[in-house]
Amino acid sequence: KHLDPWDQPLLQLRDYTLVPGLCAESRALDCARQAGVPSSVVDRAAKLLLDDHKETTTNHPRYHEDTTDDDTPALAPAPAAPLAVAVEQMAAWKVPVIELCDSQTPPPALAGTSCVYVLEEKRDGRLYVGESDVIRDRLETHRRRRPWRKALVASVSDKSLARARETQLIDALAHRGLKLASTADAKRRLLDTTPNL
Repeated sequence: KHLDPWDQPLLQLRDYTLVPGLCAESRALDCARQAGVPSSVVDRAAKLLLDDHKETTTNHPRYHEDTTDDDTPALAPAPAAPLAVAVEQMAAWKVPVIELCDSQTPPPALAGTSCVYVLEEKRDGRLYVGESDVIRDRLETHRRRRPWRKALVASVSDKSLARARETQLIDALAHRGLKLASTADAKRRLLDTTPNL
């Protein structure tokens, strides 16, 4: 079926603010649905995007295959980078984890949501774990006070869950022996009402 944009109702116009940096999200799938693209096509595109996102944000250990004919043993897996360990821990939360470089800003969809974030500091590579309801401003503050190389950001349902996940992530990363900039928030006492994570 040929889709003629002139036969479609006018799409609702929205106001947007231009923010410097790279766009970390797209409205393409929403636009495709509104334009009448068959749901099977849009669903397939969404699956491909999700698969691509998982591939680019998860740093699996790299194995070097032995392709020679001699008896040279294959190399062992490379040790996991600190951010890769954080991604591994955050993947258990079953929410998208967005990776940002220091010149990027979080996507607008995260404005006003509770987020947990991990920063890899430029100075010494230590990790800083935090939570915020105003992630864009928080990352900008860190950029000025404690310059960072890369950040991981995950949106969670509410402030209580963000604090619980922050505490658990600090504990998990410290347990793995990673250098952390601060562990003070790991001392928070989690109440019995915290949902299963």
